[in-house]
Amino acid sequence: MTIVGVPEIGPVQRKEWLSEIVKRTNDLNPDIVMITGDFIDGRVQKLLPELEPLKHLKSKYGVYAVPGNHEYYSVYREWMAALPTLGIKVLRNGSDVLTKDGASLVVGGTTDLGASRFGEEPPNVERTFSGTSPEDFRILLAHQPKTGSLTKEKFDLQLSGHTHGGHIFFMYPLLAYFNDGLVSGFYDRGERKVYVTNGSGLWNGFTMRVGVPSEITFITLE
Repeated sequence: MTIVGVPEIGPVQRKEWLSEIVKRTNDLNPDIVMITGDFIDGRVQKLLPELEPLKHLKSKYGVYAVPGNHEYYSVYREWMAALPTLGIKVLRNGSDVLTKDGASLVVGGTTDLGASRFGEEPPNVERTFSGTSPEDFRILLAHQPKTGSLTKEKFDLQLSGHTHGGHIFFMYPLLAYFNDGLVSGFYDRGERKVYVTNGSGLWNGFTMRVGVPSEITFITLE
């Protein structure tokens, strides 16, 4: 599977840049593509055409995503209606069960921790996995890394974004303080594993990276 984290289309990164991200992702021939939120910085009317390349993502089991905090800043409900038109299934405290070679894989995703500030449903990991078997391998998509630490619900692997890996290497301790120590890369939390992507793009409010490269992450489950 492949993670495309935090593209954040807006004033700096536009359609041409996203087309290259899509091409590189497709070249990996992924079974599943997962996007960990923060698609945009702006309104649907202006930016939806810039996201058109996402229609060309190719994978065997589809493209899954969760909303990031920036979707709430930019009229959340409009974006939740628009993203599925690009072939993206946005999980909001819900899950799908995928089957391969007789084994089940549960892909669940939550809303963002800041949702209640906008009058929207906050993340609920228990509801996300409701009706699925805890014996199956469960993946949790949650935009903010600390989301998973707020629940005792069983899951095996959490995929998150939000931090951009810290942008600049010396900001790591500050980002760690606000994100349960989870900033960039792989973490072992006992029965749970967590991967925090640096993101494929940049935050438009701070368009700089030093020692923290952007990424498209390819993960193999065995």
